[in-house]
Amino acid sequence: QQQIQAQLLIPMAASLASGMYGVKNKLNFLGLENKNEMFVFYLEIEKLPSFNVISLDNKLLFDLYSEQQNIIHVKKNGIKKSFISRLNNSILSLNI
Repeated sequence: QQQIQAQLLIPMAASLASGMYGVKNKLNFLGLENKNEMFVFYLEIEKLPSFNVISLDNKLLFDLYSEQQNIIHVKKNGIKKSFISRLNNSILSLNI
């Protein structure tokens, strides 16, 4: 697990750099676990400015696995919305 974590963290950080209002936000890596032949990454961005619409483009691991799917959960004020990012549909845009 540590070897996989080390191999993925650098490209992951580059592919998940995010920004709002032209300002880059720090992405916090909370952990990684292997569940039933899939890896689950726990990431968060703290202290975002207030927003009503958010857009994310998540292409993590798409260059390695053509069937890769990424599940994204967005929580704001107790409301949770989810999205599955796929190679042909990687951009999430939510009103929340």
